[in-house]
Amino acid sequence: MEFETELFRGKIVCRFKGVEDAHTKTSSEFYRVKKCTFQVLVQGKFKEKVKVSDMLTGGEFDRAFENIPPRTLVFAGEQFFKLLTPGLSVDMLCDVPYYYAPLGSTLSVLAAHAEEDAPEPTAEIGEDTRRFGGRFATPKTIDERCAIFSDPSENEEYYFNTEDVYTMDYFQNVLLFDEYVLDVKVTQLPLARCLNGQPISFFGKHRDGRYAYSFEIWHECLLPKAPERTPIGTPWPQSDHRERPSPQQ
Repeated sequence: MEFETELFRGKIVCRFKGVEDAHTKTSSEFYRVKKCTFQVLVQGKFKEKVKVSDMLTGGEFDRAFENIPPRTLVFAGEQFFKLLTPGLSVDMLCDVPYYYAPLGSTLSVLAAHAEEDAPEPTAEIGEDTRRFGGRFATPKTIDERCAIFSDPSENEEYYFNTEDVYTMDYFQNVLLFDEYVLDVKVTQLPLARCLNGQPISFFGKHRDGRYAYSFEIWHECLLPKAPERTPIGTPWPQSDHRERPSPQQ
């Protein structure tokens, strides 16, 4: 579907293994070939020039989690993921759990095209960051792009401009959204047990608090503990007063 925010105008494509897809008519072969259980792809143009290093992604929640493992185990997990994800800021034990990571080094695939060359968002789109210039003037692999955008000494020179069409693709094989479980291969962990009625979201957020995009992925298993119902037509919130550390930190 199409969407527009203060920072971005574009489209989002969602595919979930096990969920009937009437729009793109995705076959089960797609998930086997891509080795994923879901895809959330955003494609479009920024409405102002933005530093790549100023864009974040991750997860945000309004209420504390339930039935969490021992605090020492959660803390050890947070430290482990900080080693794997440079720039990660995380606290899953506070009253408003969150984790933030640099968008440019977290995406499964990132591509930039001139508007006239932009592919259809439902097509298979590969990594292509040459239009960022600098070290990207020669083709870079996904791992090389992640390393460059994770390095504070390098990533400050790169921008999302207002002319190019950007494709930002998230996919992996750990989350199964048809059942809303975390698949760790030896077992499947029901997410609803811990999330306290809150959905997982996919977003691109500026460090100043503005969202380029933000989409929540709901499942009926969350509804019994979801106290809020946002009425249709409710204005988009202009500020966030939750006592969560600013993404600038």
